[in-house]
Amino acid sequence: MRAAVDASAAGRAALVTAVRVLVVALLLFLCPLRPALADSGGQNHVVSQAVQKDVAADQPLAAVIARPFAPFDGVLAGGYTRDTEWLRLVIRPRADGGPLVLRIQPAYLNELTLYSPDPVLPGGWRSEASGNRLPWSMRPYPAVALGFTLQPQTETTYYLRLNTRSNSLLHVEALAADEAARADVRAALWQGLYLAVLSWIALWALREYWISRDRVIGAFALAQVIYVLYTLAILGYLSPLFGSAGFIPELTFWLVTLAVMTSLLFHRALLRWYEATRWGLAGIHALIAASVLAVLLLLSGQVSLALQVNSLAALLAGPLLLVAALSARRRQQPGRLALNVCYVLLLLSLLGYIPPLLGWTRAAGWVLYGALVQGLIASILMGGLQHWRARLLARQASQAQHRLLLSEQQLALRSEQLVEQERFMTMLTHELKTPLASIRLSVDAMSAPHRDEADQRRRGRINRALANIDAIVERCALSARIEQRDPVIRRASCELPALLADLVAGTLESARVELHIEAPLPALVSDAQLLGVAVGNLLDNALKYSPPDTPVELRLVGASDERGVAGVGIAVLNLPGPSGLPDAEHAFLKYHRGERAGFRSGSGLGLHLVRGIAEHLGGQVHYALDAGRIRFSLWLPCTPR
Repeated sequence: MRAAVDASAAGRAALVTAVRVLVVALLLFLCPLRPALADSGGQNHVVSQAVQKDVAADQPLAAVIARPFAPFDGVLAGGYTRDTEWLRLVIRPRADGGPLVLRIQPAYLNELTLYSPDPVLPGGWRSEASGNRLPWSMRPYPAVALGFTLQPQTETTYYLRLNTRSNSLLHVEALAADEAARADVRAALWQGLYLAVLSWIALWALREYWISRDRVIGAFALAQVIYVLYTLAILGYLSPLFGSAGFIPELTFWLVTLAVMTSLLFHRALLRWYEATRWGLAGIHALIAASVLAVLLLLSGQVSLALQVNSLAALLAGPLLLVAALSARRRQQPGRLALNVCYVLLLLSLLGYIPPLLGWTRAAGWVLYGALVQGLIASILMGGLQHWRARLLARQASQAQHRLLLSEQQLALRSEQLVEQERFMTMLTHELKTPLASIRLSVDAMSAPHRDEADQRRRGRINRALANIDAIVERCALSARIEQRDPVIRRASCELPALLADLVAGTLESARVELHIEAPLPALVSDAQLLGVAVGNLLDNALKYSPPDTPVELRLVGASDERGVAGVGIAVLNLPGPSGLPDAEHAFLKYHRGERAGFRSGSGLGLHLVRGIAEHLGGQVHYALDAGRIRFSLWLPCTPR
């Protein structure tokens, strides 16, 4: 109970710590991000902006100018569409007439064309192109952010054409050149910090998976690595890395889709570990199927539809993951409370930025980097959960290793004890055989004709006692050999009727034994010596513990086991004696003797030895009551297995 309370307290403390780390990380991230999303800390020279949709996507500029525009403020959120977006921008000049930079976010927009009044040809327009489809060396503004350089002398109207297969999310600001450079530096700093945090979490996960080979951490590491690459793509850092390469848009589309897919696979692995119910996981499986559909749409060239399906899957992931977390049944730490809190926060972060991406709600400035904010939240929450879980698993593994070490030490000690026991038994057997032989010679000398009947009875008792001692010694030695290593088994064709007849003749009370042999018998291949020891022990027990002068029955029949394997059955039946019925649960245990069996000498090894021999010969031994008689049955297969 105390351990459970300590674990619960540790879980609450870890959860509080994780939430604090999340809050601090978000503050560190959002403080430098805020000016970058609003006006970059400088004066924005955009006086007004308006938007127009070009459904045909092929209208000339003159036709666009003639049509009405809809004013908007802040961020344009057009969702996923094949339409071309036209922006009308009115920009005022700098007081000193210096250059301006039309800075455009985000950096993953495919094609941007800026139409500026032609100063040479009145009424004419000149155009410049940018976007991530354009190689880095051909862009008009040499920065990670997309942009154009302007130098209006009066308040001037510009037209910006946006054609992208990603979501039509766009924010425009016109800054003085030095202010734009400072904004780029600030953005690079917080983006570098952001990437450093994500990369550190990814490297930790990869290292932890290398050590533990835990599937959940492996899935988290894969998802985190893909997300780092995805972040590099949407921030625009792949373009300068690859120079003049033109595959950046397609690579970005694939990374966006794979980021959602690998994240879903990780969550499925995590919630399976938490033993979420089948109906709870059904929603995740449906989202994975949707992610696969998005991949197929990408392969078929339906990029906008693929990205829309991908965003819908990401949006629905929030509530469906929370439902699966609520169905979790595993009580092991990290507990379900921590899991549910993490998924509630994850849901809130997803609901905050995906609807504007789809064009369902108006976009605020921070939505431009909503994916990064949500990714940071998810990485910290899930990374913290995995770190907590990895520590607990490592502690459990250490405890298991400690228990294994103790078990190995106990096994080694037991092996040493068995070796020492074997040596002792060998020594004892050897040392007892010599005095026993001397005693037998002395007893045989007492058999002279002049000895009276009393002497003969004493001699019989001594012989029986010697036989008991000899049997105990032999049983101890054979039991030790069977337990400590496999005995040497010499299999050969056995003549069972002759073997059993010899065993009966060798007993001291052979007249009491009734031998019944069923014909015909199948041929038996086994070890006759070990078989003789087993049957001899059963006979000895029956004669010893049955009432005096009562018959003991020895049966030999052909029999098959419960699986239909051909074999022979040997049964020994006798009436219960003063010691009562054997204990069915303990009859074959080593050194076990009945509570009322003390009137007879014995070692408690006879039946234990019979079972060991039966197992080595591939057979079975059973005890049962048969019409009021004690029945021990030995079954052996005809051929060795």
